[in-house]
Amino acid sequence: MRLRFLVLYSAIEASLTEMMSSRNFNRETSSESSTLHASITNFQFLITLVVVKNCMAFTRGLSTKLQGRTLDIVAAYKSVSVVKEALTDVRKTIDERFSEWFAETEELAKTVAVEPSIPRRCGRQTQRENCPADTPEIYYRRVIGIPYLDDVLSGMEARFSRLTSTAIQALKLVPAFVQSATFDEIKHFVDFYHTDLPSPSTMPSELRLWQKTCESMLSKPETVAGALKVCCKTDFPNISVILKS
Repeated sequence: MRLRFLVLYSAIEASLTEMMSSRNFNRETSSESSTLHASITNFQFLITLVVVKNCMAFTRGLSTKLQGRTLDIVAAYKSVSVVKEALTDVRKTIDERFSEWFAETEELAKTVAVEPSIPRRCGRQTQRENCPADTPEIYYRRVIGIPYLDDVLSGMEARFSRLTSTAIQALKLVPAFVQSATFDEIKHFVDFYHTDLPSPSTMPSELRLWQKTCESMLSKPETVAGALKVCCKTDFPNISVILKS
């Protein structure tokens, strides 16, 4: 959505300009258009847009996979560490990377005749936005670039914790995808929930039997809910518990 907005930015700005000045629109519409135009031609808005776009570029593919099929979700979790490492590298070199983002913002700002500027500071500097800086680039790096990137990293750490990453591997037990599963992959989950499983020591044999059972299914469920409907708790006690977890 943010990337699309950036692509359409010039057209949006031009449309708002037209709505502000054209007599074809009533006073209320012209007033609202003027307010929106002032908001999107503010340099702080532009630098925020560019920062978000560049940070989210790292997670775009991951986000798409997480909204896909079960196998896509499993694949997505395997690439989480790569995305986190890439964002961490950006954080370590934030001065250089932010200079690139700032230059990109300056080019965008030129299209709407906006100069880089720092918001006026209050007498008492009690908020981050009042952080002193020598230049607009330094200011926006401190108040937007670094905080936003840190927030993305902490959010990924919270969402893709070891617990979640381990649990997601259990999705490979879904009948449509279990043929490619190995016990080494499932073992992480078995070890993690060892005390919750009825018979963890029999899991290797149970997995092979489950794979054979799923192989013979004419219609193989592609979801956990579908897998639970065809998973006999008597024959597959461990797998039944794992799928419910």
